[in-house]
Amino acid sequence: MRRRYTGEQRSELIELVTSGRARLRDAATRVGVSYSTACRWVLRSRKPVVDRKTIRTPGAGGPAFAKLVRASEGRKPIRVRVGAAEIDLQRDFDAALLRAVVDALSGETEL
Repeated sequence: MRRRYTGEQRSELIELVTSGRARLRDAATRVGVSYSTACRWVLRSRKPVVDRKTIRTPGAGGPAFAKLVRASEGRKPIRVRVGAAEIDLQRDFDAALLRAVVDALSGETEL
């Protein structure tokens, strides 16, 4: 039979891990969930949620959306690479948003 966990357990585990107060295995033991469940919860909490024309990252205090543009609109984009991620920029890009995204991708700020 499948075990049911509460939202409170999930929130507590994610808070412990993302704040750095406990390692994943220790947080799972403390909250009373299996290690595999804890891994799945943490991975899902970090995955961006795509909703129509916006991209939102749960729990992020930074940028809340990115503008989607058809390839036929505008000219050749400028391609920026940060680690394994590539970002194509148009002429009217938001510099503050780009800085926040680059900081997040390079690990300078947490999502």
